[in-house]
Amino acid sequence: MSSREASDSEQHSRHLLLQAETVSARSLLALMLGVALVALATWIGSAWRNHAELPAGIPQVVDAQRKVLFKATADGGVQVLSLRNGVSELAVLRDPGRHVVHDIALDAEGRTLWVLGEHSAYRYDARSLRPLASVPMLATNGGARFEQVGSERVSIGPRDLN
Repeated sequence: MSSREASDSEQHSRHLLLQAETVSARSLLALMLGVALVALATWIGSAWRNHAELPAGIPQVVDAQRKVLFKATADGGVQVLSLRNGVSELAVLRDPGRHVVHDIALDAEGRTLWVLGEHSAYRYDARSLRPLASVPMLATNGGARFEQVGSERVSIGPRDLN
Protein backbone atom coordinates (compact mmCIF):
# COMPACT_ATOMS: atom_id res chain seq x y z
CA MET A 1 0.00 0.00 0.00
CA SER A 2 1.47 3.31 -1.01
CA SER A 3 1.70 6.26 1.30
CA ARG A 4 -0.99 8.06 -0.72
CA GLU A 5 -3.37 5.12 -0.39
CA ALA A 6 -2.61 4.95 3.34
CA SER A 7 -3.27 8.68 3.68
CA ASP A 8 -6.56 8.38 1.74
CA SER A 9 -7.56 5.41 3.86
CA GLU A 10 -6.72 7.31 7.06
CA GLN A 11 -8.73 10.34 5.90
CA HIS A 12 -11.65 8.07 4.97
CA SER A 13 -11.49 6.47 8.43
CA ARG A 14 -11.47 9.90 10.12
CA HIS A 15 -14.39 10.99 7.95
CA LEU A 16 -16.38 7.87 8.92
CA LEU A 17 -15.53 8.39 12.60
CA LEU A 18 -16.63 12.05 12.40
CA GLN A 19 -19.89 11.00 10.72
CA ALA A 20 -20.50 8.38 13.43
CA GLU A 21 -19.87 10.97 16.18
CA THR A 22 -22.23 13.45 14.48
CA VAL A 23 -24.95 10.80 14.13
CA SER A 24 -24.45 9.79 17.78
CA ALA A 25 -24.70 13.40 18.96
CA ARG A 26 -27.85 13.96 16.88
CA SER A 27 -29.37 10.70 18.09
CA LEU A 28 -28.63 11.62 21.69
CA LEU A 29 -30.12 15.09 21.22
CA ALA A 30 -33.24 13.60 19.57
CA LEU A 31 -33.58 11.06 22.39
CA MET A 32 -33.26 13.78 25.05
CA LEU A 33 -35.83 15.94 23.26
CA GLY A 34 -38.18 12.96 22.96
CA VAL A 35 -37.90 12.18 26.66
CA ALA A 36 -38.54 15.82 27.54
CA LEU A 37 -41.64 15.92 25.31
CA VAL A 38 -43.02 12.69 26.80
CA ALA A 39 -42.45 14.06 30.32
CA LEU A 40 -44.20 17.32 29.40
CA ALA A 41 -47.14 15.51 27.79
CA THR A 42 -47.48 13.26 30.84
CA TRP A 43 -47.44 16.24 33.19
CA ILE A 44 -50.05 18.15 31.13
CA GLY A 45 -52.24 15.06 30.88
CA SER A 46 -52.15 14.41 34.61
CA ALA A 47 -52.90 18.08 35.35
CA TRP A 48 -56.03 17.90 33.17
CA ARG A 49 -57.12 14.54 34.56
CA ASN A 50 -56.65 15.70 38.14
CA HIS A 51 -59.05 18.62 37.79
CA ALA A 52 -59.42 18.66 41.58
CA GLU A 53 -55.89 20.07 41.64
CA LEU A 54 -56.95 23.28 39.90
CA PRO A 55 -55.88 26.40 41.79
CA ALA A 56 -57.94 27.16 44.87
CA GLY A 57 -60.33 30.05 44.54
CA ILE A 58 -61.56 29.23 41.04
CA PRO A 59 -65.28 28.47 41.32
CA GLN A 60 -65.94 25.04 39.85
CA VAL A 61 -68.19 22.03 40.21
CA VAL A 62 -68.06 18.51 38.74
CA ASP A 63 -70.99 16.43 37.55
CA ALA A 64 -69.35 13.09 38.39
CA GLN A 65 -72.10 11.02 36.78
CA ARG A 66 -71.79 12.72 33.40
CA LYS A 67 -68.06 13.48 33.83
CA VAL A 68 -68.47 17.19 33.13
CA LEU A 69 -66.56 20.02 34.80
CA PHE A 70 -68.09 23.51 35.07
CA LYS A 71 -65.30 26.03 35.76
CA ALA A 72 -65.37 29.84 36.04
CA THR A 73 -63.27 31.87 33.61
CA ALA A 74 -61.57 35.16 34.43
CA ASP A 75 -64.02 37.15 32.27
CA GLY A 76 -67.26 35.93 33.94
CA GLY A 77 -67.90 32.93 31.73
CA VAL A 78 -68.34 29.32 32.75
CA GLN A 79 -66.27 26.84 30.78
CA VAL A 80 -67.95 23.45 30.34
CA LEU A 81 -65.43 20.62 29.91
CA SER A 82 -66.07 16.96 29.15
CA LEU A 83 -63.75 14.68 31.12
CA ARG A 84 -64.58 11.56 29.10
CA ASN A 85 -61.71 10.21 27.02
CA GLY A 86 -59.46 13.13 27.88
CA VAL A 87 -60.56 16.74 28.19
CA SER A 88 -62.56 18.62 25.59
CA GLU A 89 -64.45 21.90 25.76
CA LEU A 90 -68.18 21.56 25.23
CA ALA A 91 -69.17 25.22 25.62
CA VAL A 92 -68.59 28.49 27.44
CA LEU A 93 -71.66 29.93 29.15
CA ARG A 94 -71.72 33.73 29.01
CA ASP A 95 -74.11 36.51 29.92
CA PRO A 96 -73.50 40.14 28.87
CA GLY A 97 -74.20 41.37 32.42
CA ARG A 98 -71.88 38.91 34.15
CA HIS A 99 -68.22 39.89 34.46
CA VAL A 100 -67.36 37.92 37.59
CA VAL A 101 -68.31 34.44 38.84
CA HIS A 102 -68.34 34.16 42.64
CA ASP A 103 -69.67 30.61 42.87
CA ILE A 104 -71.01 27.69 40.81
CA ALA A 105 -73.34 24.98 42.12
CA LEU A 106 -75.15 21.95 40.72
CA ASP A 107 -78.36 20.55 42.21
CA ALA A 108 -78.28 16.99 43.59
CA GLU A 109 -79.90 15.54 40.47
CA GLY A 110 -77.40 17.25 38.18
CA ARG A 111 -80.18 18.95 36.23
CA THR A 112 -79.73 22.59 37.23
CA LEU A 113 -76.54 24.63 37.23
CA TRP A 114 -76.46 27.82 39.28
CA VAL A 115 -73.91 30.59 38.65
CA LEU A 116 -73.50 33.44 41.13
CA GLY A 117 -72.47 36.65 39.41
CA GLU A 118 -71.92 40.11 40.83
CA HIS A 119 -75.52 41.33 40.50
CA SER A 120 -77.53 38.19 39.68
CA ALA A 121 -77.82 34.47 40.15
CA TYR A 122 -78.14 32.60 36.84
CA ARG A 123 -79.90 29.26 36.40
CA TYR A 124 -79.04 26.92 33.49
CA ASP A 125 -80.25 23.52 32.35
CA ALA A 126 -77.09 21.54 33.17
CA ARG A 127 -77.64 19.05 30.34
CA SER A 128 -78.66 21.25 27.41
CA LEU A 129 -76.75 24.28 28.80
CA ARG A 130 -79.70 26.55 28.00
CA PRO A 131 -80.24 29.56 30.27
CA LEU A 132 -83.42 29.15 32.35
CA ALA A 133 -83.51 32.28 34.51
CA SER A 134 -81.60 35.22 35.84
CA VAL A 135 -82.49 36.50 39.30
CA PRO A 136 -81.35 40.08 40.02
CA MET A 137 -80.06 40.81 43.51
CA LEU A 138 -77.99 43.30 45.39
CA ALA A 139 -74.30 43.23 44.54
CA THR A 140 -72.48 40.32 46.14
CA ASN A 141 -68.99 40.42 47.47
CA GLY A 142 -66.26 37.89 46.75
CA GLY A 143 -67.22 35.94 49.90
CA ALA A 144 -70.77 35.13 48.76
CA ARG A 145 -71.41 31.42 48.18
CA PHE A 146 -74.36 29.15 47.49
CA GLU A 147 -75.53 27.38 50.65
CA GLN A 148 -78.50 25.24 49.70
CA VAL A 149 -79.08 24.26 46.10
CA GLY A 150 -82.16 22.75 44.49
CA SER A 151 -83.41 22.59 40.93
CA GLU A 152 -85.92 25.41 41.52
CA ARG A 153 -84.55 27.17 44.61
CA VAL A 154 -81.15 28.23 45.93
CA SER A 155 -80.08 30.16 48.99
CA ILE A 156 -77.16 32.53 49.35
CA GLY A 157 -76.57 33.20 52.99
CA PRO A 158 -79.90 34.20 54.57
CA ARG A 159 -81.61 35.17 51.28
CA ASP A 160 -83.59 32.71 49.12
CA LEU A 161 -83.81 33.10 45.36
CA ASN A 162 -86.74 31.50 43.53
